Amino acid sequence: LTTGNVNSVEFGKLGFYPVDGIIDAQPLYASNVSTPTKGIHNLLVVATENDSVYAFDADSGTPIWQVTVLKSSETPSEDPSGAGNPPIGVNATPVIDRKIGPNGAVYLVAASKDGAGSYHQRLHALDLALGTELLGGPIEIQATYPGTGDYNDGTNVIFDPRQYRERCALLLVNGVIYTTWASHYDFRPYTGWIIGY
Repeated sequence: LTTGNVNSVEFGKLGFYPVDGIIDAQPLYASNVSTPTKGIHNLLVVATENDSVYAFDADSGTPIWQVTVLKSSETPSEDPSGAGNPPIGVNATPVIDRKIGPNGAVYLVAASKDGAGSYHQRLHALDLALGTELLGGPIEIQATYPGTGDYNDGTNVIFDPRQYRERCALLLVNGVIYTTWASHYDFRPYTGWIIGY
């Protein structure tokens, strides 16, 4: 930041990178990523509520890769209250692990709805240099816990992908990815969840 780019008209804006939807997750930065076909780049990784993930050259803004994490015939999830709010795709800030796979990984949770009306929450591990799926993923977020809170079968509380929104940033600790879950706008039935993979 200098007096040349911080003044009464602008505050250090370096560029504008077009994406396909709302960005609620914080963009992430990874330095000196070696891509197989485009050389070494400092990457800016951006995920949208339309379930798209982008990697831009952080210095020039040039797109390096872009992927959708939707499966065929799926759309980003929607607010189950029917209130007409924007789509809910990648809501929480992803996390990067530079030690996984050949180039490092971007872990993220994406919400979607399939053609039959079923909701999905999936954990993805994308190759940092290519945007391709790693580790045989994605995996469906599924969980049960002994208890009788909201949405239970009499013995266990059940994680319902329709009712939950992954809000907090993903956390990587000792090889475990932690996700945290709350409701959509406090609409019951819901309970709070912390799930590790």
